[in-house]
Parts: sequence; C-alpha cells; structure tokens
Amino acid sequence: VTPAIGEDPVYPTPEMVKMTPKELFQVADLNRNGHVCYVEASKTIKHSLKHGPVSFSKTDRDRSGALNLKEFSAFLGKVKWWNMSRKTPEQWFQESDQDNNGGLSKKELAHLLGSEAHIDTFFNRADKNSSGDLDQKEVSAFINELIFPSLRAKNQKKDNK
Repeated sequence: VTPAIGEDPVYPTPEMVKMTPKELFQVADLNRNGHVCYVEASKTIKHSLKHGPVSFSKTDRDRSGALNLKEFSAFLGKVKWWNMSRKTPEQWFQESDQDNNGGLSKKELAHLLGSEAHIDTFFNRADKNSSGDLDQKEVSAFINELIFPSLRAKNQKKDNK
C-alpha cells in the first residue's frame, strides 16, 4: 500500500534542471537512507497519479520498493521536464525541423516529444498564432512550459487578459 502523497503538484526549480542524476537523487532521498521510494519521488521529482506508479515500478528493477541511483536515473528518463531540459529549445527545434522549413509540423513535434500521445492537444497548445506550424519562438515557449509547468499557468493568465 502506497502512503498518501498529497495533492500538491511538483514543479522543478531552475536549479534542479541543471543537476546531474546523482545530485537529484540526493534531493529526492528525503530520509537520507540511500534509496528513493515512490513517495519521495512523487514529492520531489514527479507527482502523477495516472503515470507515476507504473513509471516508478517499471524502473524498480530489483523490486525492492525503492530506487537505487541506477534505477533512479532510468526513472528520470521517463520524466518529461528532465528529458526536455537536457538540450536547449533551439537545439530541440533544429533537430526536429526535419524538412528545414523553419517550422515544426505536428509530425515533427511528435518526433521532438518522442511520442504521438496527445499530440493534437500539445500542438494546439503550442501553436499560439494558429498558423498550422510552430515557429522557433512557439517551440521555445512550449518546451519551457514542459520544463517549468508553472509557466503554463502564468502564460494562460496572460492569454486570457
């Protein structure tokens, strides 16, 4: 049985996106026992009731109920903000603009994200000018919102004004 975690979303800090897996492991190991349990990971790295437990259990290779550093590194590989923060938005854009037309199509955005899951929602969210493709500025803003989800709420408030 997993203890209650709470309802508060977990947002990475600017410092966290610059950390190595080992440094983040130390942040997440709240009780300093050398392992990161599901509750610790949910309180510090990723709180997702829908995907969190499955993602965590798939990376707990030794089935100990907690992650060692190697397992934790694999867990980070399934965390969107972590993956997106490994390159600059400009690098992501350049690598994903497969036809070199200066804009990303829905297919190219799916390539950037590594998945077609929810691609219509993501594309529509990113296409601020409703042009049907994403320019560098739109992609940069979208990636920054993935890395720092709290920015999305701020940007939505601006858009609603």
